[in-house]
Amino acid sequence: MLSGRCTNHPKRVAVGVCIICRDVICIECSTPIDGIHRCHRCIAQMKRAAVPSHWEGSEASLMTWIVLILSFGGLTLYWMGLSALLWG
Repeated sequence: MLSGRCTNHPKRVAVGVCIICRDVICIECSTPIDGIHRCHRCIAQMKRAAVPSHWEGSEASLMTWIVLILSFGGLTLYWMGLSALLWG
């Protein structure tokens, strides 16, 4: 039911209706994107849905690869220096 008052702030005048949940919202509760109103709760849900949960562990996986590559590079340089000393 459209009352002209914000769902979250009944004393405030509404500026729109959230396109997702259909709540009537005031200017403070609204995030207009391309002229379409969305409430902060729906924006937060959209953000959570946009980031896959498998990305959370990918930082550790990336760090593992970086450490392995740097270790291999350091080991290679060490052996190159050692072989230069031994075989001159």
